[in-house]
Amino acid sequence: HLRLHWKDRGLHKRILYASGNRIFLKHGWNNEIPDESFFVKKLSHLSRKKTFVGHKQFSAYYGMLDFAKADMPANWDTNFFLINYDKLKTLHDNELFYERGFYNDYDSRVLASTNKYFFTKLHEAEHGVLPRYMSGKSDLLIEWDALPSKEFLNYNVMLRKCFTLALPTTSLESNYTDLTAGKQLSFPWELYANLIDRIPVNLRDSRLCENLMIKTTRQKSTASQLIKVGYRLGKL
Repeated sequence: HLRLHWKDRGLHKRILYASGNRIFLKHGWNNEIPDESFFVKKLSHLSRKKTFVGHKQFSAYYGMLDFAKADMPANWDTNFFLINYDKLKTLHDNELFYERGFYNDYDSRVLASTNKYFFTKLHEAEHGVLPRYMSGKSDLLIEWDALPSKEFLNYNVMLRKCFTLALPTTSLESNYTDLTAGKQLSFPWELYANLIDRIPVNLRDSRLCENLMIKTTRQKSTASQLIKVGYRLGKL
């Protein structure tokens, strides 16, 4: 158990949890991961699922299309967050993991733990919000095609500047024509396609690799045409 393993060892640790089809876009981490003083007394720093929360125009779209409020535990991204170990080690497992009380055997503890309860407790405790660039991801407004085409391109640029990026598995595997316009234009396929040469030939999935290359080429062509038309119309 990570919480107990490092207890009383005199370490000031920040735990970064990152999962999914995640790639790290920055070579150096020195200026990306904050030191322990950044947390102050906060237990965690969480990443929002909804990227446009706080946007002067698009933030209101969530209320029109989805019932979940921005400050609900369900709106935190369970695939990327930072934990302050100095605070974590002072808590008991019951305070974070077990909604129905403590279990004696390890198997029961694992089965009783849920992301929903864990993130509810992180939400209830004093916490911070990670900046958007820390974790690039899909967004409900992208998946619902709820933004203008220009904003899809802007979102693409933003994802390219992120510290990490995790695109949905289904989108990475899908054919370009099976995706919505928002996904076609917003997801920087090129960043994943550039990694193909690093995969040993005998471990490559030829279908997936071909799909990524096609999506990269089609996106460049479509984006170029949109930009040209936008300039003509005075929209870009």
